[in-house]
Order: sequence, then structure tokens, then C-alpha cells
Amino acid sequence: CQTPGITCPSDCSVSGCICPEGKVLDESTDTCVEIDECPCLVGKYRYVEGDTWNVDCNQCVCLGGGVVQCTKEVCQGTCSAYGDPHYITFDGTKFDFMGACSYTMASAKTGEFNVIAQNMPCGDMAVTCTKTVILEIGNKIITMVRGADPIYSANPKSALEVKIEVIEAGLFIVIETDIGLEVRWEKEFGMRLYITLDPIWQGKVIGLCGDYDGNAKNDFRGKDGQLETNPIAFGNDWRTDSKCPKTTETPLHPCNVNKQRKYWAEMGCAKLQSDMFAECHSVVEVTSYVRDCQWDACGCSSGGDCECLCTAISAYANACADKGIHVPWRSTFLCPIACAGGKVYKDSGDICQSHCYNGDGFDQIAKDLACQTKTTEGCYCPEGMVDYNGECIKRESCPCIYTKPSGEQVEIANNEIYDPEDCYLYLCRYQELKRVDNPKCHTTTTTTTTTTTTTPASSTTST
Repeated sequence: CQTPGITCPSDCSVSGCICPEGKVLDESTDTCVEIDECPCLVGKYRYVEGDTWNVDCNQCVCLGGGVVQCTKEVCQGTCSAYGDPHYITFDGTKFDFMGACSYTMASAKTGEFNVIAQNMPCGDMAVTCTKTVILEIGNKIITMVRGADPIYSANPKSALEVKIEVIEAGLFIVIETDIGLEVRWEKEFGMRLYITLDPIWQGKVIGLCGDYDGNAKNDFRGKDGQLETNPIAFGNDWRTDSKCPKTTETPLHPCNVNKQRKYWAEMGCAKLQSDMFAECHSVVEVTSYVRDCQWDACGCSSGGDCECLCTAISAYANACADKGIHVPWRSTFLCPIACAGGKVYKDSGDICQSHCYNGDGFDQIAKDLACQTKTTEGCYCPEGMVDYNGECIKRESCPCIYTKPSGEQVEIANNEIYDPEDCYLYLCRYQELKRVDNPKCHTTTTTTTTTTTTTPASSTTST
């Protein structure tokens, strides 16, 4: 089945068991089948005629005879920065850059948005970690600092109105927009950043994440449009603060300096190559993640011993999840996460269904954008419940939102009535806002009737 187009020469003869004339060997089952009965083998997966599966945003189908046909849609691009830090551009180029400054990650050439990451030392060997992420989008600026709530301010450089919603889901702060940009920032640890763009931005962005044009060979393009020859020169060129010193060289491998941590790092990072992630190995290359994991586990000595190790493992798990392979790798003994407020840990919690609906807020944007990010790991409410101000409640107990003519929004609790002082009252029942007449607007009116009668001698008026 794997070599249907190869014909053996007539003088080739071997002894042993062969398939009958007109049939071929299906290697996956070690049986002889008709050529048009051959399965479609994709990596370690076996599909038969009619089976369908997804590859990123495209759907593939096995047509039989080993023939695979896939749609050719242009998919979203995701850029990531994790660990000490390690980068993967929109077009898939992987590189390391240890600069300690603020850098442009991704910026629209036409100015609609700009994502900046601030890296600071996180060890004693010149390694750095991302501590702050700044999103300039339209006339707004959102600043996200590790372990803190987002800070909002006005962007004086733009008057553009962009619809956004910020939601805390699982381990991440997720920013959804209506212009095809999504930003995910790991709030507590601050060591994972994901920037996702819709295909409309192909070739229209610049920065450390590359130009998203489908060509990984030109990702190291600097501010002046020239291609840099190495990651250090490329990274230095995208500093946002010229006062920061340039990075001159890659530091020594931390495991060669912190030799006492080397064995521990190797043992911990070996989890990535274990059977736990076996299903993902044929889909997401693991060797570079193991290398990054060992670097981080040895080098991130100013944080907790497990913090950088767990981030490195979760980075690979996230890459697997993006390919549809969810691995429940955390346990009581390996990078456990304690959840509060009645929540439970999920390796693939549904962001779009995790919180109360918020009127014109996240839920509406999620519907508009078909909810770009489906799942992410972290603490979520149990099945049938949603998060409201950090606590888990039943969805039907979520409040309603009333928008005043001025645009101001008022939250109305379930089963409560809101009086906006007009001729209507608004009742919140099971997330639906019902409008009823306000009795104060209905008054009783007394009518006076006057009758006039006229005679020749005099006029008499009676009431």
C-alpha cells in the first residue's frame, strides 16, 4: 500500500510469502487487500475510506486507495514566547534570544495594534523571562504584569475604536478583539505568551514574531526591512528602548554552570519523551522542547525549582493541544495546580463557556469571532457552573446587563428589577432581560363635560 506506483522488474524473483496477483500488502494490518482498499496512513494514524480528520483549520478525508485530500484554507498564525525565553514565529521559526529590555513582538504595519514584551533577568546566568506584556490596540492600552490584574489606559496615539474583551480563563488572561487579534498571557507565572492572528494579517505585521507571510526563511527581518543573519542581531533591532544595552552573545548553557541541577533537569525534562506524550510525538517535534526544558530548568535559578521546568513541559503540552491532542500530564507529583473557589483543574477547559454572559462583552465577541481560542488549561468551574467574580454559580443565576442610552452598563442580579426611571421596568430572569410597563407612568384622568343650551329669551349654561 505504501508503494503502489513501484513496479518490480520482470527478472526480479524472491522466495517467500507474497500477495496474490492484483493485491498488495496493507502494512498496518499485515494482510493482502485490493489496491483501492488501502488505508490512508498519516503519521501513526490509520484512516479508511470516508474517514475525516482536521489538520489545523483544514479538513482531510481518506478517499480510499491511500489517497488523502485536504482543504487548502489559510489558517490562523500563532507566535509564542515561553521560558527563558524561547520564541516561535507565526511562520514556525524557532530561536532563542536572552535580551533584557522591551521588545516589539508583533505590530501592524498600519498601526492598528502593537504588542510589546518586557524581559527581565530571572536567573544568575544572564537568562531572562518575560515579566510584562503591553498591548496597544486602537485608542486603548492594556498593561499586563506578572501576577497582577490588567491595567487599562488611553492610547493618545490613536483614535481608532476596537471592540475588545478581557477575560481570565484558566491560567491565562485572554484578550479577544474584533480585528482578528488574540493575546493570551499566563497571569500567575508570566512565562508564556501567545499571539494569534487571523489570515487577514498575512504579510502585514513586523516584530520578533516575524512577518506572517508563510515563508519562515525571511522571519529575521529588522526594522529597516533588511534580513539579519542571527537571532541576537534580530532581537536587538526590535528593542523599544534604545537606552537598554544590546545583547552581545548567548550565555553559557546553564546546565554546564549549575552542574548540581543538571541531573534533576534531565530527569524532569525526560517526561516529554515518555509514553505520556507518545501520541503527540509524531505530530509535534519534541527534541527542541527537551533542549529548551533543560536550559530553563538549570538556568531559572531565581524562581522556584519547578516553576521553569513546569513552564517548559506545559509549552509542549500546549503545542500538542493546538494540534488537537490533549495530554492530562499534571499530577499530584508533577507540577500540580491547586484551585480555589470551588474550581477544578482541567487540561483543556472551554474558555467560551467558562464565564457568565456579559451582554455586549466577551460572549458576544466569542460568537462574532467563532470563539478563536477553544480551550486552555487551568482552574474552571465544575460542569454546569460558570465563573462569576471568582466564584462558581449556576449559569441561570448569572446577572443581566442593561445598557443606558448614554452607553453606561448596569448589572442586574437574577430575579431583581431595575427601574431606569422611564416608563419601563426591567426584570432579570435566567440571563434574559424582560421589559414590562412601569405602573408609575399610568395615571387616572378625570374628564369634565360642558353642555350649552340656548333659548330666545336668555342663554343658560349647565354643567
